[in-house]
Amino acid sequence: MLNRKQISYVSKLFLVALVSAALIFLLFGSQYSDLFNNLQNLTFNVAGVKISIWFLLKGIITFITLLSLASIFLEKVETKINSTNYINNSKKTLIIKGVQILTYTIVFIVSLDILSLDLATFTIFSGAIGIGIGFGLQKVASNFISGLILLSEKSIEGNDLIELSDGTMGYVRYTGARYTLLRTETGIEVIIPNDELLANRVINWTYSDTKAALNIEIKIDYESNTEDALLLMKNSALEHQLVLETPSPSAYIKNVHYDAVALSLTFWLSNITEGRDMIKTQLFSNIISQFKDHNINVAKLDHSKYDLPEKVEMVRAV
Repeated sequence: MLNRKQISYVSKLFLVALVSAALIFLLFGSQYSDLFNNLQNLTFNVAGVKISIWFLLKGIITFITLLSLASIFLEKVETKINSTNYINNSKKTLIIKGVQILTYTIVFIVSLDILSLDLATFTIFSGAIGIGIGFGLQKVASNFISGLILLSEKSIEGNDLIELSDGTMGYVRYTGARYTLLRTETGIEVIIPNDELLANRVINWTYSDTKAALNIEIKIDYESNTEDALLLMKNSALEHQLVLETPSPSAYIKNVHYDAVALSLTFWLSNITEGRDMIKTQLFSNIISQFKDHNINVAKLDHSKYDLPEKVEMVRAV
């Protein structure tokens, strides 16, 4: 699929070719008058409407020409709007989509006027178009409307850190009328239909601000001192320079298992988008080191307590 720059380039080439063809027609058109007469006389019927080959060619050329001009115009408008600093990204996208809809509507109306067509001519196709929109284009219309809702509500904006219901997490790089582009921390770009963002549960980690809490869990055996373990976990968080002192980190017993005690540490970061996984790794490393120094043992999984299958097959996720 061509991007906006490629479409603009093709549009400019088409306009150059069209102007060249017009000049050739003005210079040598009289020599091909019989050909034009034949094209006008060669007609066919569509639902009782007589259409000539020349009218069809003229309509195609007119429509493509107006679309090419519209594409060049929209490129200039989009560049101008995106260079504006006092409008946020959601409003920029919403304005651009509004200008696009208005421009293409004008192109359609002007095309009909140039070709001297009446809208009543298309009434014979209204039933088929209605069925096509109702069935074939239902999903497209849903995504388009959902995109406009997301842009107007500003619930998800560019550079927001969001987490989908399936666990996919990443930064919003683009929100359009049909889809939203999500880039994960591993560089994977995920295209999400807009109606899925409205229909499913989405966590926006940076909706109001970048401040958020994280949680890590670790299990120790029953022979270890639980109170010392909780204190060491809390102190490890307080010693980290990126962990906030207020709200204060909290360590607590989350659960008690038959072979271990599950401990949990909750701590707050001022900016959830900056190195949260590295911070968790550093805290884990420090906590395990502190546990070793204070004779606190991390619980080991006893496989004999579980009913494991004799053979485990690795299945590649699709």
